[in-house]
Amino acid sequence: MPGGVSGNRNGRARTPGAMRGRGRSRSGYAPRRQAAPPLSKLGIALRAIVCCLFIAVIGIACTAVPAGIAPQDEQKLFDMPLLDGTQLMVSTPRSQWKQGELPYLFQTDPLWSEKPYAGGTVRANGCGPTCLTMVYVFLTGDTSIDPAQMCAFADAGNYAPTGSTEWIFMTRGAASLGITGRSIGASVSAVSAALEAGQPVICAVRPGDFTSIGHYIVLYGIDERGMVGVHDPNSSLRSAQAWRLDWVLAQTNAVWTYTA
Repeated sequence: MPGGVSGNRNGRARTPGAMRGRGRSRSGYAPRRQAAPPLSKLGIALRAIVCCLFIAVIGIACTAVPAGIAPQDEQKLFDMPLLDGTQLMVSTPRSQWKQGELPYLFQTDPLWSEKPYAGGTVRANGCGPTCLTMVYVFLTGDTSIDPAQMCAFADAGNYAPTGSTEWIFMTRGAASLGITGRSIGASVSAVSAALEAGQPVICAVRPGDFTSIGHYIVLYGIDERGMVGVHDPNSSLRSAQAWRLDWVLAQTNAVWTYTA
């Protein structure tokens, strides 16, 4: 304590003189404490076992911690391919379908992808009916027909006898639903005029950016640069991009415009 004064147990201060000679041996050192009793053999053995276990645990922990990713393994991570857009299919929910808004509908959507169509499934063969479903919803606002039901309608009318949807479905099938599909030439001027008038357009495309065999897509909207929106029923990735109209039409075999 300050001032060289120490306190006793009852709180009264003792002077340095009162403390002189107490608690020390003649040699001036504090009395030596009594030595602890020696450990028994059992105690020594237990301590040895605990030490060995501790060392073993530390060793296991050190070897379990990875030293890092080897360069060749790290490179494999960078070389992994990006997910294809066809693996990320999320259609516009039915609750959001409304007249005047073209929904995004995908033939690979789990809601209907494994339903039967044209001797296979909607996933494999249903691009045409899926496109017509998008157009039908846009023009009518009717939410009662989804791609699976449109495929069933096409099957019932024998519009896909060979496993692919025939072109006649785009006009005759549309008429049966109460909408008008009209075939036009695959020219930039004709298609631009339809898009500028607010009409949706279905294209039958050949192998190229959209397919390796044959495929249907929907075009909707065009800007001053000639870029169009694409609703590809087999790819959310391609549907998220704007496309040059002339580029798309260079891969197109047939075109239909639609009105209610």
